[in-house]
Amino acid sequence: MQRLGNKLVDAGENNPDAWDAALACANYKSFLNGYLVVSITTMKGEEPVTTHYHFKSSSQFGSPQQTVAGRVPPTQAAKFLIMGEADSNASLAAGPDWIIFDGGGISLDNMEAKRVIFRNVYIFYTGAPLKMQDVYFIGCTFVIERQDNAPNLVFTLLEPPAKVTFAAS
Repeated sequence: MQRLGNKLVDAGENNPDAWDAALACANYKSFLNGYLVVSITTMKGEEPVTTHYHFKSSSQFGSPQQTVAGRVPPTQAAKFLIMGEADSNASLAAGPDWIIFDGGGISLDNMEAKRVIFRNVYIFYTGAPLKMQDVYFIGCTFVIERQDNAPNLVFTLLEPPAKVTFAAS
């Protein structure tokens, strides 16, 4: 599937139908990721971690539900923030091991994501700067405009393993 998807991404430069087929391959790979199980680290702590995340949700699909899992030292904590904005969770004594977004729609443009799981989310991207580390897409639908960094993101989505690490400026 990766080779086919990559050929479709290349062909999509001049053929919108090929680009749509490449996105269908990425959607299918995301569907296949439904078997994934991630390990969650929880260090001992007295109180639950309260975190805050800012992002652009889809007016058409609404905001995804957000949950966190695990508890780790701040240097290992999951992140989801708008590039250039201060991390409102940086001063916490502990942070979540994973951030999970479920349902709805979200834009990845100008976002930094670390240890994030998107499950059944419409993922929008227009090629703007993006930084992802250890991100999983499970049952997601990709709505990606073919410009700037978008082809490289789709190539990365199609590669094994399921965990995505990607950077575009």
